[in-house]
Amino acid sequence: MKALVIRITFFEAFFKVHYTKTSRLSYPIPLPTSVAGMFGSMLGLSRRNAARTFTDCVFGACVDSSKKIAENRENATYMLFSKLKQQNRGKGVETISILNEPTYLIAIGGDESKIMEIGNQLSKAICYLPFGGQNDFFVKDWEIVGNFEIKNSEFVSNYIPTMWIGEITSGTSFQILPVNHNLADIDKNFTFILNGCVKLKKERMNEINTVEVSGKYIALYPLHKFVLVGEWRT
Repeated sequence: MKALVIRITFFEAFFKVHYTKTSRLSYPIPLPTSVAGMFGSMLGLSRRNAARTFTDCVFGACVDSSKKIAENRENATYMLFSKLKQQNRGKGVETISILNEPTYLIAIGGDESKIMEIGNQLSKAICYLPFGGQNDFFVKDWEIVGNFEIKNSEFVSNYIPTMWIGEITSGTSFQILPVNHNLADIDKNFTFILNGCVKLKKERMNEINTVEVSGKYIALYPLHKFVLVGEWRT
């Protein structure tokens, strides 16, 4: 299997943390579902077509090693609407965390011929620039890094179910946040690695596909391991 890796920078980004209603938090790294949406936009696929096209693909992202994630907390005005009555039910102000100019390596993996075809298409032109989580946050720059072999690794440098971690290497910084996934039955927490890497438990070393780029081990996951909504469920 091969993976296509793209380096992408957003002016700002916000990847909503599941379970939060107010004082909204952002995942520091886009989840595989968000990465799939980015590739779908660049390829000009509708959500329904993207879900079908990416059925046998895996996705992941990591923080670019030359950049650090900076986060601001800002106040945002919200409005509540009734879906049935189509009327405003009130408005207020909540705190929201915004990522400032984050740069990521995003990856799509799968059958070599399919990944090469996607790479060729994107090298010629893209249909739409993806958003940084929501349509208020635009791309600043992007470039194709290249194609890489997908392998098993004992290390992960992006995100992983927390209960799969065997060892945290020295100097690693990370956040732990809840994710709607079915990779593990009990603990829904994911560890997001901002710098450094973690070592997998021995029994998990053959379960995760990774692509190594400049010393970063990007774990790649299939979409069906995460809770999908709307047209992505088809």
